[in-house]
Amino acid sequence: MQRNAYDGFDHITSAQQYNASTGSMDTTSYAFDPLNRITSQTTAAGTGTAKTTDFAYLGLSGDLTTESVAGSVTK
Repeated sequence: MQRNAYDGFDHITSAQQYNASTGSMDTTSYAFDPLNRITSQTTAAGTGTAKTTDFAYLGLSGDLTTESVAGSVTK
């Protein structure tokens, strides 16, 4: 089972998927900037094991300059 939530601009803001091993819903949340680019993704949102990936772009382009997980740059 999966459930998605969208904002007024039709961006997916959260996705929930049933996890059979835990019997609960796993949630991933998303944030976007005014240029429709994803700026963050949080897996296991709302739990103690949440992991956030932040994205930074070059000016107004869609070129990704950095991707960081929990504050550590990965790309």
